[in-house]
Amino acid sequence: MNLLFVAPRLPFPTDTGARIRTLNLLRQAIRSGAKVVLLAFTFGDQSKEVLLARQEGCRVITTPLKDSITPIACFKSLAKGLPLSVAKYRSPVMARRLVELINEEKIDVVHFDHIHMGQYGGLCKGVPFIVDEHNVECLILRRLADKEANPFKKALLIREYKAMARLEKDVCLKAHRILVVSEKDAGNLKAVCGRDVRTEVIPNGVDVSYFYPSAPTPMVETSSRPEEILVFTGSMDWLPNSDAIIYFCRQILPLIWEKKPDVRLYVVGKNPPSAVKQLAFSDKRIVVTGGVPDVRPYVAAAKAFIVPLRIGGGTRLKILEAMSMGKPVISTTIGAEGIQTKDGLDIILADEPGDFAKKTVALLESADVRKEISSAGRKLVQEHYDWQVVGRRLVSVYGQFVKSGV
Repeated sequence: MNLLFVAPRLPFPTDTGARIRTLNLLRQAIRSGAKVVLLAFTFGDQSKEVLLARQEGCRVITTPLKDSITPIACFKSLAKGLPLSVAKYRSPVMARRLVELINEEKIDVVHFDHIHMGQYGGLCKGVPFIVDEHNVECLILRRLADKEANPFKKALLIREYKAMARLEKDVCLKAHRILVVSEKDAGNLKAVCGRDVRTEVIPNGVDVSYFYPSAPTPMVETSSRPEEILVFTGSMDWLPNSDAIIYFCRQILPLIWEKKPDVRLYVVGKNPPSAVKQLAFSDKRIVVTGGVPDVRPYVAAAKAFIVPLRIGGGTRLKILEAMSMGKPVISTTIGAEGIQTKDGLDIILADEPGDFAKKTVALLESADVRKEISSAGRKLVQEHYDWQVVGRRLVSVYGQFVKSGV
């Protein structure tokens, strides 16, 4: 099988959930024996990232692009009714290279990573194409708009939501298959695009041999006695993550401290905005690390892993990673969307600040409950979310089109 894998960015460094998913799906395609060409934009000098991608065993073709929303992108957005985030990736050079590679490499299937690259689907004349929807993007924009108080920002988000919904409907109805991360997202996408959209659930996964239960290390422990540590991980320049941790620190953590004043919170993730950094200045029990080379020592040190998201879509890789490391997870319902969890068995769910705080305190106070939740969570990811299990499902989707010649 000859596969053209088209991504908005190279999947390195793996410091976001999106890049982790992109890299692992790419790896599974390569390991299946397919001949894979990766076509992606680059932003500035990314020679190291290109080399890392080639070491995965695929041919790598790149097209340079500015890493900002330019006046040209704004014009394209207005002229064609595109979301700004999608217009940014609209490039005649990319379009031309895509067509050339389809012909040169005798491509059997084109895999578009994200709806942002799915806009090029119309160029795949006579070749089936698949779009991986990491999230139902318009749903995230709608949730952001619903929570935005600033009238100007709210109007902009509503405009982006409507433009994204139009694009998603157009692209998804033309695609031969849309990959979604959960049945929940499949239903949400069909609500936007209509029942005719053809979806396939390819869930997010985790490397269960890499994210393995381990003992805490002195790197995180800051005193001779074990601390009651809560951990949150994620790219802090992604608004749903920064919103979640600010909400947690303002409305939930003070309630936890009323019962357990020694609890410390580690916020682990790159590019924290000033509002998140300020949390650490407000109380020494909050530690904002910024980007770290490896999140595992921080997760290993935690007694519980928190996911207080109020905005989002798709599924949270952070939950799968924490479960794989044998950590009990307490999350909002939105935070755990799309993962086949059962409240009270392999995860704890809470949506109101008081309830979230109460359940967190109870979890910290009971080693037996932590052990039960952790064991069930680890079993869940081993059986359903190991990347090798996910990869077999992905390759079977590719095979449908190669065999049928659609």
